[in-house]
Amino acid sequence: MEDVKEERVYIKFCVELGKKAAEAHKMLKQASDDCFGSYTNLQWFKSFKNGRTSADDDARSVSDKVAKARATILGDRRTIHDVCGIFSLTYGTSQRILSGDLHMRQISAKFVPRQMTDEQQQHRV
Repeated sequence: MEDVKEERVYIKFCVELGKKAAEAHKMLKQASDDCFGSYTNLQWFKSFKNGRTSADDDARSVSDKVAKARATILGDRRTIHDVCGIFSLTYGTSQRILSGDLHMRQISAKFVPRQMTDEQQQHRV
């Protein structure tokens, strides 16, 4: 299935019908090979069984962490491991924030903005 929300709605429907998680996963696999894995299916099945009503993702508070990371990095350039330690984030999340959200790239183990200023370009030449 292409839309994960559709899969969640289907899992919720199976919970309402009294199906088991394995049955729901088997039917999802028959409908599409590109569906949740059995573990993810089981987690959503449990959450719906325990009373969850929404198939939407939970809100995440990444934006404030991105703003704090930007201020920290621009104030004093740090390595990705420093960012992991300062904000208690995983390596992958730190990497996504730095490269994806802040549009930075790694230069000799330090993250810097992708585009250099005119002064920096002149200094480099």
